Amino acid sequence: MAETWLAARQSMAGVRKFAAIKCIHSSYNDSEDYVRLFYHEGSIALRLQHPSLISTWQCEPVDGRHVMVMEYMRGVTLEQLMERLSFSGMTIPYDTAAWIGIQILDGLEYLHTLCDENGKPLHIVHRDVTPQNIFLCRDGQCRLFDFGIAQTGQEDNDIQKGMIVGKPAYMSPEQCQSGVLDGRSDDFSLATILYEMTTGIRIFARANEIQTYNAIMYDEIVPPAIRIRKFPTHLSHIIASALERDPSKRYRSSADFANALRRFLNVRKRLEEQGALKSLLASLLAEQFGNDFAQDDKKLSSACELLDSEAKSMKDIIAESKPVHALGETADDTADIEFSKLPQICIIASSNASLPPVTRSELTAKPELKAKPEPTAKPETTAKPETTAKPETTAKPEPTAKPETTAKPALPRRPGLPPKPPRLPPVSDRNRH
Repeated sequence: MAETWLAARQSMAGVRKFAAIKCIHSSYNDSEDYVRLFYHEGSIALRLQHPSLISTWQCEPVDGRHVMVMEYMRGVTLEQLMERLSFSGMTIPYDTAAWIGIQILDGLEYLHTLCDENGKPLHIVHRDVTPQNIFLCRDGQCRLFDFGIAQTGQEDNDIQKGMIVGKPAYMSPEQCQSGVLDGRSDDFSLATILYEMTTGIRIFARANEIQTYNAIMYDEIVPPAIRIRKFPTHLSHIIASALERDPSKRYRSSADFANALRRFLNVRKRLEEQGALKSLLASLLAEQFGNDFAQDDKKLSSACELLDSEAKSMKDIIAESKPVHALGETADDTADIEFSKLPQICIIASSNASLPPVTRSELTAKPELKAKPEPTAKPETTAKPETTAKPETTAKPEPTAKPETTAKPALPRRPGLPPKPPRLPPVSDRNRH
């Protein structure tokens, strides 16, 4: 649906600041539904100013394309960290998991209580609080992002009203039933993540979506302290309280949930060491992803040198980048696009991916971009007269060499097509009798 680039903004003071630019694919550029979803996300993201939420600086049409300029973050997603630790049979330490939860809950409390310019509550519900959408910066700061399916209290503007949206394994029971949602639904999702961070168990994940929905609504929720020996009882009780199926039995707000986690850290004499907890998370990331970060830094450095030497513009990069249509066809209508309204931004890399991979500095896409114009050199594809030279194909006496083709593993799987003669042996058997 969208294409994301890494960009650099050069200020008058000579300070270079990186940004992530999200743009709807040209194949969806005229789709009313996709465009509405894009600006729905932008209308929410542009309002947000909180250290636990990603910053968005601009969202508007630019020379016929729909563009969103966002903060460029360096680090990994929570999902990537949990996957990396799982390879070693490890989980996130309890104190660190509580620290991550507190930061995200602080951001959710801000989101849930946000008001418009007239002081009217917006009643925003994220609806997609998952490990994939929690970003862990290298310095230990945590950010929640991706407001593409967020819901506001203005039901008439809810494009996906009545639909089940989100990632099934992290939905709340009321979300699975397309019920009325408030901030406690996001809190349930975060409690599911806390459970997974501290135990390594995806408590509701099943073989398919239907089984997952049933697990969320009906299966027994075993407290972490029962599953794992020596699991902190206080933390287990906090998670179990946030996982109550009845929203009225959960914490009243994200702030109450966060305060419960703060009391847990206070009991463990860690609340006053928030700076130390942030450093511990940063150390954990450096330990697990140190080599990845070093490679990303090299790629970013080389990209900066490329920017200084070539100083490519948005127009040039988009001309080289060929977004893919829904049917897999390449769009050729990007070459004439000019992004003159963003003169301070120069693209230094491009990637047809969502924001998290781009934030990890996947700048190796740059050489691929230069190589892309060559595949568009379709004289090779137009060299279909060779394929039209079907006298060779009409030379069907050669297809008698199908004993070789029958040697392919695909043909034994399809015994009903060519081997009608082998069905004759039963007749010969009857003649024998």
